[in-house]
Amino acid sequence: MKLFKCIIVLFSVLLIGSCGPKRIIPEFHLGEDPGDKIFEKAETKFYEKSYDEALDLFNDYLILYPEKRLAPAALLKIGAINISKGRYEDARNVYKRLQTDYPESIFVQHSKVGILSTYYNEGNYEKVISHADDIDDDKVAGDIIIRKYAVLSDAYIAVGSPADAVKSYITAYDKIGKQDKIRVMEILEIKLSLLSSEDIKTVADKAEDTVLKPVIMFQLGVKQGEENKYGEGIVTFTQFVEMFPDHEKVREAEFFMEDYAVRSEFDRNTVGCLLPLSGRYKTFGNKALKGIELALTQFYSLGINTELEIKIKDTEADPEKAVAAVQELAEEGVAAIIGPMVTAEAVVQEAQSLGMPIIAVSQKDQIAEAGDYVFRNFLTPEMQVKTIVSYAVEELGLSRFAILYPEEKYGETFMNLFWDEVISYGGEIVGVESYTFDQTDFATAIRKLTGLYYEVPADLKETVSTTIPYSGKQEDTEDMAPIIDFEAIFIPDGPKKVGLIAPQLVFFDVNEVYLFGTNLWHSDQLIEMARQHVNGAIIPEIFFAESTAEEVVSFTRFFEETYGETPGAIEAVAYDIATMLFQILSMPDVSYRSSIKEKLMHISDFKGVTGTSAFNDEGDAIKELYLLKIKGNKFVELVRNR
Repeated sequence: MKLFKCIIVLFSVLLIGSCGPKRIIPEFHLGEDPGDKIFEKAETKFYEKSYDEALDLFNDYLILYPEKRLAPAALLKIGAINISKGRYEDARNVYKRLQTDYPESIFVQHSKVGILSTYYNEGNYEKVISHADDIDDDKVAGDIIIRKYAVLSDAYIAVGSPADAVKSYITAYDKIGKQDKIRVMEILEIKLSLLSSEDIKTVADKAEDTVLKPVIMFQLGVKQGEENKYGEGIVTFTQFVEMFPDHEKVREAEFFMEDYAVRSEFDRNTVGCLLPLSGRYKTFGNKALKGIELALTQFYSLGINTELEIKIKDTEADPEKAVAAVQELAEEGVAAIIGPMVTAEAVVQEAQSLGMPIIAVSQKDQIAEAGDYVFRNFLTPEMQVKTIVSYAVEELGLSRFAILYPEEKYGETFMNLFWDEVISYGGEIVGVESYTFDQTDFATAIRKLTGLYYEVPADLKETVSTTIPYSGKQEDTEDMAPIIDFEAIFIPDGPKKVGLIAPQLVFFDVNEVYLFGTNLWHSDQLIEMARQHVNGAIIPEIFFAESTAEEVVSFTRFFEETYGETPGAIEAVAYDIATMLFQILSMPDVSYRSSIKEKLMHISDFKGVTGTSAFNDEGDAIKELYLLKIKGNKFVELVRNR
């Protein structure tokens, strides 16, 4: 990014010319007039970069000859000197004086570009963007237009809008003459080379000009190759040749296509797997492997493609080994990768750089945001919270909630997500309390939630039922009835801790509210510990082996027959991911890895054992989770009214 910004700044200096000795008044002939001689001497010092001496001379000229023809030119040069010295506000004041005192001068528009430059150098990029329209393109020459849009383009780059930066040059191109167009075209090609393929594609989709369109498309194809997206590059260059058969770069495009075809070769019958099969996470890795192997066996039984195979790499939960394994799988020509599970951040970046479709099995934040080849299919906190809140509000009609959460990352993450989701539905969070990870007595937190800890406000005393007169002292609240102003309480913690909390809630008479939890509650340990105190509790889950859904019944039976055990969420998710990829690889129009990526992006209703799945624009799975309810001594599936 630093190199990129340096190049951008270099363009600004070259095009604006505010920091270097550039003749801005070549049309004036300096004669024997005393004023002309002062100005000429000032110009000489300016070219020599003796800016202090030049500044004194330009100021002398303005004092002695404020009405002469070169006065606005002197102001313009003074502004440029101030910019070179980093005195941007002084430069703006000089430029504004030029516009006020000499409104008819040909240098007024130059001064407006100078003002844009001061804002840019101060880092005030939004002002560059908002003030760019102060310069009327219909009233200026091509050089000023180029300088204006150069600064504007750099400002867009600085605020993270590279596509707008390129569009600035496209706008400039439409407004200038033939010679200037050549100059802009050269700059545009360099600017495009600095963007990502996705940004160039955005620009290409909006470029209508028959001259600029091929330039942008060609650069897109080149960039896609640089990013190892060879399949996409072949598609781009194929379109380029078809649309512009007479273009001078057609032969070069054909060369790229031939090269990309060799580089993009892969085995469409092979899927790579990155799993922690040894080390501290080996239990999870081996669970996922069982699901993948079962999916392959099941796929074989359908007779669709019996040539499919999986190549397994043990990551040992080591990031360096996992990245090396991605590179090995790419060299071995796999079509796509399932995993990783616990080394996702480094791995997905490498897969994206290689143009390798990858579906991570991870809960970690922002995994799918690594790029368009990266997908993530697993149970996330966001999924769970959305499922709980939508059910609570839309089907149970609840609107007032309390949250009791542990003071650690898991609890805080769920607390914030739940709070935001309730607010988005128009509900209220009327109480939030926390507890430490090693806490076993939750009386204080519960009493705070139920109004038994703090002094009761005067306007509520009459409504609170008490067994003795209230004295205003905190200890007297122990004999008061709780104020339950919430309809449900959300507790994002594991079964052991919830097993301690639930009975204490009942002890403090919090027993006429719904209990909501996370998938961690899905444990027989919770029921054994809390028994009737958690009866009716509701939680989300990504897989439920006891579901009556046809897909789940079949999968569970097959899994138990094969491995002699009941499958869990990890086995089910891995099974669905593998089945999804196997189906895509069996489609006849999958010619490149980019084709696999596109197929994944457009999945809308894949029906698996973890429910119906799709992927959003970022590559994260969208799922309709199961809702489970504790009934007696077991979990049962809730059927939603949809």
